[in-house]
Amino acid sequence: MGVFECQQCGECCIILWGSFEATHDDIIRWRTEGRGDILRHIEIVNDQRAVSGIFTSKSCPFLFKDTAQNRYVCMIHDTKPEHCRNYPNDDACLNFRNDDSEKEDNSRD
Repeated sequence: MGVFECQQCGECCIILWGSFEATHDDIIRWRTEGRGDILRHIEIVNDQRAVSGIFTSKSCPFLFKDTAQNRYVCMIHDTKPEHCRNYPNDDACLNFRNDDSEKEDNSRD
């Protein structure tokens, strides 16, 4: 399998938003960075084991549609949640594309 090449279609951000929480490390990083713009979209959950955060907005407030380029852009890319940074950790991306798959597809002709 080749290296994942994001097509910036936005589907992962749109479909998966709300299906994961901000991790303890995300929250600590955002507090350290002074990212109140991110933290205001999170309800902090502090149980006996760890601190996490539930996103309270119905859709990702940091996803921007660049209509001129027909792509989506993450406005917090350099500090986005752990879940987003690790995606697609299970090859779940519907628009997954890499150089190997293109070569395989072309060789079938």
